[in-house]
Amino acid sequence: MKNDTSDVWKKYHVRGRFEERVYGGLPGNKQLLEQFLTIKGVNAESFEAAQKMIETSQKLSTYEGAEESVTGIFGKDAVGVFLSDYQINAAIRKAMQMMQPITNWRQKAAYGIRVMPKRIYLKRNGEFIPREDGFEQGVVHTEYMGKPVSSLKKTGYVESPDFEFTIYVTISKKEKGPLLDEPTVKRILEQIELQGIGAMHSMGKGQCTLELEV
Repeated sequence: MKNDTSDVWKKYHVRGRFEERVYGGLPGNKQLLEQFLTIKGVNAESFEAAQKMIETSQKLSTYEGAEESVTGIFGKDAVGVFLSDYQINAAIRKAMQMMQPITNWRQKAAYGIRVMPKRIYLKRNGEFIPREDGFEQGVVHTEYMGKPVSSLKKTGYVESPDFEFTIYVTISKKEKGPLLDEPTVKRILEQIELQGIGAMHSMGKGQCTLELEV
């Protein structure tokens, strides 16, 4: 899974570490979780993410601890807790959008980029992390029928884990090379470092350090 070149894909292997806590964002109630993933799947602008979410919803039995409707959890299986590939894909798409001009960024993000593996396991000191380190409780403000509503929500977190993944970028005959070259991928990773990954990244959570292996 190192950087190499084939006739179809250019592979960029990335190693990362979260600076502080990264948060799980899946609903803790199994029924709500399935509804959440299925509803997300109807978004035509993120077809790839939708497909991954639908696949995930068909494997709900692997998500241990899905019990509480007010709890945000991580994906979890016999190996440990993990992020899903669609979360990295979403971070890449957002970075590409913010970094314009990347020509035809929507098409490139939708059809020319894949992240592997599907389950990006979180590690600490080289060991898989079996469960969340804890849960953080806070107030969530929303609206219902035009009226403000506040509620308490518990969100699972993991402290400063390591992770790794590989970005597959299509090699284009028209452009005589990968749709995203190495300098552009590095810029995307720099953008992701500050914008964050995972739940609550819009609140400044999930910031990380990403290193492109060459």
